[in-house]
Amino acid sequence: MTVNVNDAVHWTWAQGSHSTTSGTCPGGTCTPGPGWDSGTRSAPTATFDNQFTSAGMFHYYCTVHGASMQGDVIVNAPTSATFTAFAARRLARGFSVTWKTASEIDVLGYALFRRQAHRRSQVSNLILARGDTRPASYRFADRGARANPGLRYVLQVIHANGTRTWFGAVAVR
Repeated sequence: MTVNVNDAVHWTWAQGSHSTTSGTCPGGTCTPGPGWDSGTRSAPTATFDNQFTSAGMFHYYCTVHGASMQGDVIVNAPTSATFTAFAARRLARGFSVTWKTASEIDVLGYALFRRQAHRRSQVSNLILARGDTRPASYRFADRGARANPGLRYVLQVIHANGTRTWFGAVAVR
């Protein structure tokens, strides 16, 4: 799920008893972290809202089901890059990730990350940006990825002042 800074995520329980709890699940063992915890709630009337006031990638899980039920919320901060496209498609070996910008004011470049099975790994070195008001197109071939239903790509925008913000989450089509 991808939202912007100051957006709220609204969880609705469709059936059963669950929680939404910030934390991590390395090696299949979940540990709560700072952030939010809805507590265990039951359908059909259970809901929970959490407002995200800072950018980043926030992992969560269900305390009832542990590592078998987890996810990420990507919170985008305002960025000086204006994106017009972000896509990923299968190649004969690996995947091609492309993105387009309308402008990139004070942007040094981009780093591409692969998210698979709730793990995030950087797949590119710094990809230099054009860094001006003209449109630009980018393409990266990720030859190291295998087909997986949960495969997603996320861009990290690296600003000229050294700050970093996240953009998008795109599934392979």
